[in-house]
Amino acid sequence: MPYPLFMRVSINSELDRWRQAGALRRLLMRSEATVRQELVLQQSRVNSANNALISVKQKFSSLQSERQQASTTLAKAEAAVAGEDREKKTSLSRNTT
Repeated sequence: MPYPLFMRVSINSELDRWRQAGALRRLLMRSEATVRQELVLQQSRVNSANNALISVKQKFSSLQSERQQASTTLAKAEAAVAGEDREKKTSLSRNTT
């Protein structure tokens, strides 16, 4: 995955400033290797975040599917007992025993 534009611009401009700097100024600036190392680290973080996002999206989709199945099961159960009177059923079952 390519680096985000803001990161490429920032890192590239820092590298350009480092290349244009004199020897004394380079001593005060971060080294090119450090800047490149940070770039690799940031890309790794971006990749990890993207992987986590994919995982969360899959989990969300799975939970939506489970919720839909539970909703369908509930609707069927409600339809099966629609019009039934719990109190009347309880008293009838007591009378037959």
